[in-house]
This record gives sequence, C-alpha cells and structure tokens, in this order.
Amino acid sequence: MKKSIYPLIVLIAAAALLLGTKVFSTADKTTNLDSINAETHLADASVIEFKKTEKSIPAVEQEKATPASLRAIIGEDSEITSYKEYDTGVTQNAIVSFVDPLHLGNDDTSTSRAGDHRVYKKTVYAIDKLTAVGISVGPIDNQKFIVSVANGHSSGSPSQNVSVTGALFIKGTYNSHVIELVKTALNLSESGTASKTYTASDTWTGPPEESAYNSRDHYGGMNYDQYDITIVKYYYYDEYIGTTFVGTTKEIAEYIDVNEVLKPKNITFSIDHKV
Repeated sequence: MKKSIYPLIVLIAAAALLLGTKVFSTADKTTNLDSINAETHLADASVIEFKKTEKSIPAVEQEKATPASLRAIIGEDSEITSYKEYDTGVTQNAIVSFVDPLHLGNDDTSTSRAGDHRVYKKTVYAIDKLTAVGISVGPIDNQKFIVSVANGHSSGSPSQNVSVTGALFIKGTYNSHVIELVKTALNLSESGTASKTYTASDTWTGPPEESAYNSRDHYGGMNYDQYDITIVKYYYYDEYIGTTFVGTTKEIAEYIDVNEVLKPKNITFSIDHKV
C-alpha cells in the first residue's frame, strides 16, 4: 500500500431515525451568513441523547472498533490493526448571550408580567436538546501519513510534525450566534475545528515478528459524529413598577432545529501490509 492519502469513498447506509423528537418552527432563521452544506451518511449508527442534567461530557481518547466508514476504503491486501478516536466531548449547558441593538431600550407596557412596564435586557441562545444520532459516520478524510515501522521493531517516530485538522459541517443557513453556540456545545475551536499534532516524541510500533505482514503504516485523519440539536432563543427583560426595579424575566422567542450536524474528531489508525 502506498503512503499517499487514501481516496475518499463515502459509505452510504440507512439513517437511524430518532423517535419522539420535538419538531419546532424554524421560519425565522434567515440570516446573512453563508450556508455550510454537508451531505451526511450514517454507518455504525446509534443514538445518544444528552439530558439537561448532563452539563458536560469530557474529552476522551480511546481505542475503538474499526468503523465501517474506514473499513470501506482499505484494500483487501492490508489489515487495520488499530483505531483510536479523540473526541472533544460536549457541553450541554453552553449559552451565547448578547445585546441586540434592534431591541435595546425597548420599553414594553403591553406584555409586562411582573410590573407595569419592562425594558429589554439581552438575548440568550441555549441548548434545549443535544442528540448524537450517528457515531463515526464518516466520511474519513484529511488522512495524513505519520510513519512506517518495520516488522519486529518496537518504536519509530515521524521525521517532522504532522498536523491533522477537520471542520464542523452544518447543513442549512443560520445566524452567527447559532453557529457560535453549536461550536461551543460541541467543544470545538472558535473556528469550528478539531485538530491534533503528532511529533517526533510520539512512538509507534511495527507488526510482531510472527505477523504475516512486514510493515505497519500509521496515519492520522478525521472522522465525524452526527448530531441533531435544538436551540431555544430567549429574550430577557427588566421589570419595573414605576421607576422601581422588581426583577428580571425571560420569555421564549423561538425554537431552532439544527439537524445533520457533522462534528469532526481526530482519529489515528494503523495498517499492516507487505512491502
């Protein structure tokens, strides 16, 4: 097998349907932000719904079974001997708060609940529901060769640093605050990416002496988990009776469904073959 990046083959499998999911109107999610489109495909699909009580799921590095999305692009004359994922976790209680200048200074007397008038304070976007509907669905992309280690050798290291980065994909058009909340809830960088760098201090092993293969190639790459996310938008108001402040209230402005989100995660895998 050559040390070049493998061609991308997207595995299409049946989508896992999530029962009982709320359906909300998204008629007001028109913005000037360019849409980011992704054709998503489900393989090895499962459903994980994160409840309100689960404030965060920490980042984790772990050995996993080889997903179908990777098996589909490996030749028959090679064997995948390891597969590891680096998941950034999630933050269920992530919020985005800002002051909307279009509402700032509004003095509303017709809908006040606690006093005789209220004044707009801020707008908040929060996570209502965060559901992983597909794990390691692919596509496998941004594959980079790290190092090759010969049969029976116990260690090897790359000659130079190798960095692998993958970006968030969102199907649809949403305003910048919604995009920011999705990136925050999925524990991605400000640019919506996940990244890992392999250095000369990392060590890698070759096939055992008794193996039918005499070389092991190590690669970094990206895989993706698929999420459906429901976001709730709140307006916060300061309530007054006359000039006396009596408290702050909030009301739901709208629910926004952000579905078929592909969250990037770094992967490392090794392939044994004959040279």
